[in-house]
Amino acid sequence: MVGLLIGGGVASAHSVLLETAPSAGGTVAKSPKEIKLTFNESVEIQLGAIRLFDSRGRQIELPAATYDHGRSEQVVVALPTISDGSYVVSWRVVSADSHPVNGAFTFAVGTAAAGSDTRSLVARLVDETGSPTVGVALAATRWITYLATSVAVGGLIFLGWCFRSGWSSTRTRRRLTVSSVLIGVASLTSIGAQGAYGAGEGIGSVFSPNLWADVAGTRFGHAALARVLGAAVLVMGLRALFVARSQLNIAITAIGAAWVIASLAAANHGLTGRWIPVAYLADVVHLLAMSIWLGGLVALAAMLRRSGPGSEVGVSDAVAATRRFSGSAVVSVLALVITGSIEAIRQVGSPSALTSTSYGTTLIVKVGIVAVVVSVAWVSRRLTHVWADSGAPVFQAVGAAVLTPGGGSSGGADADLDAEAVEPEVLERETRRFLRRSVLVEVAMILAVLVASTILSNTIPAIEAV
Repeated sequence: MVGLLIGGGVASAHSVLLETAPSAGGTVAKSPKEIKLTFNESVEIQLGAIRLFDSRGRQIELPAATYDHGRSEQVVVALPTISDGSYVVSWRVVSADSHPVNGAFTFAVGTAAAGSDTRSLVARLVDETGSPTVGVALAATRWITYLATSVAVGGLIFLGWCFRSGWSSTRTRRRLTVSSVLIGVASLTSIGAQGAYGAGEGIGSVFSPNLWADVAGTRFGHAALARVLGAAVLVMGLRALFVARSQLNIAITAIGAAWVIASLAAANHGLTGRWIPVAYLADVVHLLAMSIWLGGLVALAAMLRRSGPGSEVGVSDAVAATRRFSGSAVVSVLALVITGSIEAIRQVGSPSALTSTSYGTTLIVKVGIVAVVVSVAWVSRRLTHVWADSGAPVFQAVGAAVLTPGGGSSGGADADLDAEAVEPEVLERETRRFLRRSVLVEVAMILAVLVASTILSNTIPAIEAV
């Protein structure tokens, strides 16, 4: 006899089916009036459905599923009168954290038993988890949204706090505008991808108007649409700031940036599970700190490329901006560690879950990459202070080390180069070049951290998996 066959069809789902009526694998004397599913948390049924099949695999037409007496954790659908025999119920709902989950179970009416004649049908229905391509597309939209938000918001803070003269750069304006527009585009695209993902459809249904309308009524849809509006406000604020840096224009831009961060946090795990108020606030701070670090690094790398004697950015301005960013980056890393620890305690639950679940192992990888990034950042920050004190012997020593083949230079300098024999301009130029390379390494590794963050946002929390 086929017992309870409940599959987390789309890996990384969050909701768990607790009870079914009729009972899974059970037998009822006569045709039931309804099918009821009870979950451990609220679920969304705009993209889900309850389907009923007879033992021959023929689908029986049912009305739309609804919530039982308004309880969002109980889904019910009325049944027409059905004859004696074995039946298979297939269900698909969307968890509170926006991940779809599906499964199937059997029951029998009359003297029939829910047996092996439906086994293959149940297996096929459980395996209907949707297109892997759609899952990749949805993950890609999340990653792009994270990246674009970091570049836009972090770049704004870098200009306001570290390098105000950078507003005059056409490249800087273009980078901020493009990344802000990309936030809205990726968020809109994610609505279609979420629709196809939640409904178990292929990539061709991403542009289905019906699925878009269904997603618009979900928490994921609300957050995505809010992010689109926030991105629009951010773009308008930026365009106004490029004309005049007035208090009003600054306020509009800040509101747009805050709007984007808040709505992005609303689409994560922060609004599900334990300690929701604390978790949501931690997510907001985490995203803001990530933006300050990554967006600031991108802006810093662009500034260093244009700095130097006779260049667009003067040496003294570049030094001052780099030192200011160094301080803000330290604060950002501390905020990331604190908020990340809060989220880890909330979502992991126990030390054993770190090594026994996908969420835990992904979190370990993410922490390991962050540790390496922080080490690289420490070297960059040391060079910042060296650069600022360019006349000191330590600058000459480090600059000479950079110029030697053992120090990683590509300039082909003599290995026996004496620090005092090197022109200060050469030392300063090579140190600046080395600093820019280390910043680019930081950026590349943080992009890998964003990949891990995207995977975590699509993975069932360890405490739930255990």
